[in-house]
Amino acid sequence: MSRSQQDYLLWSADLPGHKPILIFGSIHLGSEAINQQVNKVKPWVLKADLVLHETDLSGMQNPPMDLMATDSTGSLRNNLSSAQYKRFNKHFEKTTGIHLDQMNHLAPFFIHYFLLQQLSGLGNNPHVDQQIFDFATSNNIATAGIEAVTDHYAYINQIDPKYHLKNLKNTLKNLSKARKTLQHTIELYAAGKQAQLYKKSIKSLGKYKQILLYNRNAKMIQSVLEASRNEALFVVVGLAHLGGQKGLLNGLKQAGASINGLDTNTSSF
Repeated sequence: MSRSQQDYLLWSADLPGHKPILIFGSIHLGSEAINQQVNKVKPWVLKADLVLHETDLSGMQNPPMDLMATDSTGSLRNNLSSAQYKRFNKHFEKTTGIHLDQMNHLAPFFIHYFLLQQLSGLGNNPHVDQQIFDFATSNNIATAGIEAVTDHYAYINQIDPKYHLKNLKNTLKNLSKARKTLQHTIELYAAGKQAQLYKKSIKSLGKYKQILLYNRNAKMIQSVLEASRNEALFVVVGLAHLGGQKGLLNGLKQAGASINGLDTNTSSF
């Protein structure tokens, strides 16, 4: 990939013997600025027979609570001092309008994810994946997930809970910094800066890149190759899955596909 290609969010993969493949790098956040990127690719979604998501979003409507829950040893109350819990709850409740006691049954990852959604100003703006799913459904385009919801949560649960707890505590300690970081991420995505966002994502995953990225990338590559034999695809995965030697784009290239970045500002559909 040339340097100019790295900043595309939408890609095509043309592979002999397969139907057309479009791949869109998403971000699991929502905002007015992000919505503009989503609106640009909606005409391309209409070209697909199947929208293939990273995770089966139909199953996300009623997620299995047992996979999101933690036992008492993993709860926030049992991992924070009374003073810490009181202080963190004050910040959490001010930001989300919810008392931490109402979420104490959830594993720290899910509490942190909810907090980040609120800090990003998600509000009435569904995240990118959900917007594409809703658009496809409203236009009678079939949707599917590369991973089942249970598979998705299984990956998360392979991570040491202390890692998620540390991330949550760091965010609650400095909400202003976290909000600025999220806003910068949103600005990069709105500007289509895929290369910068990829580097940020890789750095943030640390030692868990193999579990959360590379193992899942391998499954994504295989799923796209199989599904595209019979149906034109619009693939929606987190943009961190696109780049790198072990990424989706390079995996498809190694399978014989011609990969091209598409400028949604100028390319016709």
